[in-house]
Amino acid sequence: MRSRDRARDMELVDRACLISWWDKVDPKQDDIPTRRLVIDRLEKQIAHMRKLGLEGSWVYSYPLHAQLYEIYQREVAELDALEGRAA
Repeated sequence: MRSRDRARDMELVDRACLISWWDKVDPKQDDIPTRRLVIDRLEKQIAHMRKLGLEGSWVYSYPLHAQLYEIYQREVAELDALEGRAA
């Protein structure tokens, strides 16, 4: 995986999942509740994008899907570390 730039990642997540607009929070916050919200929104967006891909939709973007999934994996690992769980 490439080095982590969480601020840049969260800008992409916010654009793709509309977190700040929808939930009225700043996805760049580094607290546990915000990370859980980001993970929840990413799970929903990734599932939606997977559905679009399987349907052959013209709006599906594999590069965006892959990038969001990579961010999701990092967010889960970092949340686990913050909560003291083994990765």
